[in-house]
Amino acid sequence: MIKAKEIDEKGSDKKEKNILNRLCKEEIDLDCKESYMEIGLAHYKKNELKQALENYKKALEIDLNCKEIYKNIGDIYVEQEKFKDAMDNYKKAIEIDLEYKDAYSCIGVVYYRQSKYEEALKNYKKALEIDLNCKEIYKNIGDVYLKQEQFEKAIDNFKKAIEIELEYKDAYFGIGVVYYKQIKYEEALDNFKKAIEIDPEYEQAYFGRALIYLRQKNYEKAIEYNTKAISIKSDNKAAYNNRGLAYKNQERYKEAIEDFGKAIEIDSDYKKSLKNRAGIYKKLGKKEEEIEDNNRVKLIEIKLRDEKFYKYVNKIEMNIEKKVHICELFLTVMDLKDKLVYTENKPVGHYTKVSNLKYLLKPTVKTDEDKKISRLRLNNVAYMNDPTEGEVFKRLLENSNDNIKDLINNIYTRNSEINREIISGKNNMFLASFSTSIDSSLPMWIQYSENGNGCCLVFDELFFDKEDKNSLICEIDEKVEKLLEQNSELSNDIDNKEDKKIYYCLHKIKYVNSSDDKYSLDFKKDKEIIELIKEIGEKLCGFEDDLALMGNAPIKGIIMNILDQVRFLFKDENYDHEAEVRLVKFEDNGNIKYTGAEEGFRVPHVYIELERELIFKEVILGPKVENVTEIANYLYYTDKVDIVSKSKIKYQ
Repeated sequence: MIKAKEIDEKGSDKKEKNILNRLCKEEIDLDCKESYMEIGLAHYKKNELKQALENYKKALEIDLNCKEIYKNIGDIYVEQEKFKDAMDNYKKAIEIDLEYKDAYSCIGVVYYRQSKYEEALKNYKKALEIDLNCKEIYKNIGDVYLKQEQFEKAIDNFKKAIEIELEYKDAYFGIGVVYYKQIKYEEALDNFKKAIEIDPEYEQAYFGRALIYLRQKNYEKAIEYNTKAISIKSDNKAAYNNRGLAYKNQERYKEAIEDFGKAIEIDSDYKKSLKNRAGIYKKLGKKEEEIEDNNRVKLIEIKLRDEKFYKYVNKIEMNIEKKVHICELFLTVMDLKDKLVYTENKPVGHYTKVSNLKYLLKPTVKTDEDKKISRLRLNNVAYMNDPTEGEVFKRLLENSNDNIKDLINNIYTRNSEINREIISGKNNMFLASFSTSIDSSLPMWIQYSENGNGCCLVFDELFFDKEDKNSLICEIDEKVEKLLEQNSELSNDIDNKEDKKIYYCLHKIKYVNSSDDKYSLDFKKDKEIIELIKEIGEKLCGFEDDLALMGNAPIKGIIMNILDQVRFLFKDENYDHEAEVRLVKFEDNGNIKYTGAEEGFRVPHVYIELERELIFKEVILGPKVENVTEIANYLYYTDKVDIVSKSKIKYQ
């Protein structure tokens, strides 16, 4: 039987394909797992991951207890960045063989790819306990220490790998990177040179030497080594970019523009080359080309910050300058929102009625999927009971710039031709309120928990995310979306796992001083926030025509939705006893729900639900709650609560 190794050695020519076809169609033993594994490996080496996975799964049907198959399937999932699936398969391999070092090492790789370096180290060291003479594990440990900037430990591990195999090129390369990071360029050059002596086609080592020569302003050498790296790997965008920089510094602008262009051809979202090319266009006085590249850079920055907003704004009919202006406003608002992210690793509490527990905490019922899901509602901001809700931020904006008071009013009012006030249209913002004051404030029990007859749901600090990557999204008609994807100038939208993830990130409320009906922040304490609000005001001035009372309605709506990302994170200081943090979400894509008459509302409330099941650290029953044992018994039977307790607050 032809082995996958033979296929790999023959290169990627027509002959290789014929061998693989023959192996798949003619020489396969349908009862032999090794045949499927060989074909799977051959496909894997050609980066045909789907076909590789199909064959590994066929091998698994023959032998469910083969650790190597699970390991190989895990490797495919790592390539596809399906890290959970990869981890599941590596763990199955370990269940079969507790001493399977390759699986522990692969789990380390999964953690490393996710930047979870301590977990990666733990698994690499477990693999090392099983095999002290594995060069790859020492090299992998060196890579982790390199990422953590523990340079001495990194070099120690790379050297241990070399002790096992003197000609281990990857370890020499790793040492070279450490010395590069330490600005010890001569030592770095020596180690990259050693790696090249071992493997004259070691593209990364050529690139490493080129990078050092660029830093040393030895532009001819930088060009020489980048050229060699490109000759080995023709899609090395960084090598094209760095060779372009060398040409630029030699004032060989034509060659530089060509190289930056090639890097952009490889990756249309390659920000470095777009910026570098824009710089040359500026120097050459090519204003139009400079603006075009800079505009593309700004749209890419949006894509990196919030991919769903990038797709959203990219599918709206407006010129690229207007899109960029919208994006600049959005980025500034997101910078402000980031300043208010709640990053403390402490639990937060949500005060509510005891009667709401039947909606929030449902017992596990195996026969009914819907009944077993515990959900938290996010209510529309229209139901907030603070009369200054959303007004504080508007006032701060008005105070930041004398020219935008009318603009702010135009964003949040509708023109009337019927001599009656038109009630504001639907609001796309929903929120849930939490407090860092857990059973330590009597006013919280009085105001938000039925005068002490309610409860406080305590969330584990790990329940919420520490970042928010999809702040503003709108559903677009499916047919329109397909058409836009076919014809978009920027049709290189990524559609990966992160794009589909829903983030739930808490933000701190900023309590603002009020005096003589004016709101102001403390410049010493809040300098960065004040400057960002001022910048938002300045950017709004660029939309004066669009925000005129009878102006551009679509842009008006977009700007309102952007500002509303932060509008509900500023409150009057009279509420500072609440120590509030909020979960704020934009929602306009069909997930809206309405309360029924049986829930006791005079009119139906609009709400959405978290797409994440609730599990509480603790439920604290209010100081005036009766039948606490009965309630606790129910809560424990839901299997969603660790502890049920009674408030310590004294309340007559």
